[in-house]
Amino acid sequence: MCLICLEFEKQRMSVREAKLALGEMRTTIGRAHAREVEGLIARAEAEAEAAQTAPAAPAAPAAAPAAAPADEQDD
Repeated sequence: MCLICLEFEKQRMSVREAKLALGEMRTTIGRAHAREVEGLIARAEAEAEAAQTAPAAPAAPAAAPAAAPADEQDD
């Protein structure tokens, strides 16, 4: 793992920062690992997008009001 992976997975680096760091370190880390880092960033972006567009969880149904005591009937 490279510094980008470590810091990004610990959430110490934003997606934007990871992209910038990858641009600077691409030749140092090699093509194969650069593709892995791109995948890591892409997954994080997709998850963030899904979290923003996901519908809110339905609210729990309200409890039915307590039944009023029945009037006493005359016999």
